[in-house]
Amino acid sequence: MQQIIPIVLAVFFILGIQKQVLFWCWLWQLKEYRCDRVRAHFQDIGAKNVFLTLIGYSALRQKKFFKFTVKAIIIGILSFLSGIAALILAFQIYLPQTFSAILSFDPFSFSKLNLSIDSVNLLVVRSLLLNIISALDDYKMVMIIMAVIFFIMPAVIFLFVTILNIISGIFKAWTIRRARVKIAKFSNLKVIGITGSYGKSTTKEILYEILSKSKKYSASGGSAVGEKILKTPANINTAIGIAQLILDKLDKNYEIFVVEMGAYKIGEIKEICDIVKPKIGIITAINEQHLALFGSIKNTIKAKFQLVDSLPKDGLAILNAGDANIQDGLELSNSLAEKIKARIKLYSVGAKSDVYAIGEANDRQNIKFKFISGADIKDFAVNITGTHNISNVLAAIIAAQELGMDLDEISQIAKKISHLDFTLKILAGPNGSSMVDDTYNANPDGVFAALNYIKNQRGRKIIVMSSLIELGSRAHEIHQKLGKEISAIAAKLFFLDNYYISDIRKGAAKNKESNIEIKNEKNAKKISEYLENELKSSDTVLFVSRGAGKILELLKYD
Repeated sequence: MQQIIPIVLAVFFILGIQKQVLFWCWLWQLKEYRCDRVRAHFQDIGAKNVFLTLIGYSALRQKKFFKFTVKAIIIGILSFLSGIAALILAFQIYLPQTFSAILSFDPFSFSKLNLSIDSVNLLVVRSLLLNIISALDDYKMVMIIMAVIFFIMPAVIFLFVTILNIISGIFKAWTIRRARVKIAKFSNLKVIGITGSYGKSTTKEILYEILSKSKKYSASGGSAVGEKILKTPANINTAIGIAQLILDKLDKNYEIFVVEMGAYKIGEIKEICDIVKPKIGIITAINEQHLALFGSIKNTIKAKFQLVDSLPKDGLAILNAGDANIQDGLELSNSLAEKIKARIKLYSVGAKSDVYAIGEANDRQNIKFKFISGADIKDFAVNITGTHNISNVLAAIIAAQELGMDLDEISQIAKKISHLDFTLKILAGPNGSSMVDDTYNANPDGVFAALNYIKNQRGRKIIVMSSLIELGSRAHEIHQKLGKEISAIAAKLFFLDNYYISDIRKGAAKNKESNIEIKNEKNAKKISEYLENELKSSDTVLFVSRGAGKILELLKYD
């Protein structure tokens, strides 16, 4: 018994530490190794889930295994080895004879035991249990130390994350310096910066499609279309990502660089602008997205307006006048001693502005509207879904005009734009049903826009979604509003975690006429099997946020 118990304890301890290390490396990587994002994660999950997180469990539906990057592997290995080293030290201090006992253990000794049914009786069982309890008493201190090590492992992992962040910060500063030097050599390069709480990826893709297919900027001599236009790839919108792109891809052949700019706090957009020096800046919209990180909507506005503040006198700021927070940002900028240097062009949908759209309409595959800018009036039809995307198209049109394109040409190219991955995507579903892929979306206004889109679709509506994160103090209010809106549209809701399910139910309860069934289901396979078996040809299923992407993948309909 003195030989078996330390082996069993060590195996369980190593398996537990391994689970913790894998989970926490995944979580830190998911949150980009940022303390503010991890802190916001704990705000979202609530106090009742904190203990589960500390032992390596999460209700998040993502694949819980980190990507094999150098940083993640180093943190994982160092953390795991630290736990093992602590275990060995505990044995050496309190039970130094343990390892010699383990090494002398003879596994074949089990074969000498008579464990037949006839030989087992209450006295034998009682004797065995007393021996185990007596033996465990010798390991009391070691087990206490094991428990302490297990619960402080998150702090150990945090220590290694901090050390690696310092080292990677030095590498980041060096990379950014090199990128700044390189891009400064291309004096004729026109840079368009695009930011906003939502809509920036869609606007970037639309603008790229228009420019890359134009007579002025399409590649000539049989080269690939778009060779003169460089854009930031999907999910690359940070200073280090953009700097690395400049070092890897930017060369003298490119005339235009379309840069998506993301931020979680004031100063991050300015850092990007200091690298790329934008001439044109677009702010699509500002809302509560990442409010937990910015601290207040005023800070979010200040952060986004750093793009406008960075534009030169001969630059152009393209701003969504239909967004109240952008209007507040303009008023704040005008009240400052150092006002915006660049020209400003405002756009909106429905209301008069420098540029605006009227007569907006959409069907299952495209949007239509009338573009008005002074004396210029033009009908547009674009092959993307959702009238909320008209605003993004307007911003792209203004930028294309500023870069010398003719409105007629822009209109013709817009007709040929194929579906974009960042917009609502219509897929064929089980049994002839329709599925709406909005899994890239994770912000409140985007979700309300998606709900508005499916509201006008045929048949029964089913929604699959997870909680919206990093909304700070507005999280409960926003989820209650979502619950009320969903209950007015859908017959069934699959909610993939339990973080804000109570707020969803509270909101739905306010709609007395609704009979919606709200199911808190975390098993992706169960949801996919239900949809495959129960959907009818007239049904529409909306998948919102990245957590719902796993169910969509399981269905394998396209």
